[in-house]
Amino acid sequence: MLEDRSDDTGYTNEIRVYPNPANDLIYMKLPEWVQTVEIHSLDGRQWKQLQTPGGGCYTIGISDIPSGIYTLLSQGGKNKETKQLIITR
Repeated sequence: MLEDRSDDTGYTNEIRVYPNPANDLIYMKLPEWVQTVEIHSLDGRQWKQLQTPGGGCYTIGISDIPSGIYTLLSQGGKNKETKQLIITR
């Protein structure tokens, strides 16, 4: 069964991040509610922060972040969503 992940405007509510694993760049497709995206290492260190008012498509350079497992935190209003991001070299 397919799930409709769009709102009444047809815009998807799903956060898409690719490729994953990644090595130099990640591409994101964000819903309108997302205002900021942060990349954190598992020890809590914030490596990147991107302002994304109104969602949309974004590219983040990650070549300065060491290989490992990270958390990608998307926030906006009362909404918050996390995804795992793997960086490999």
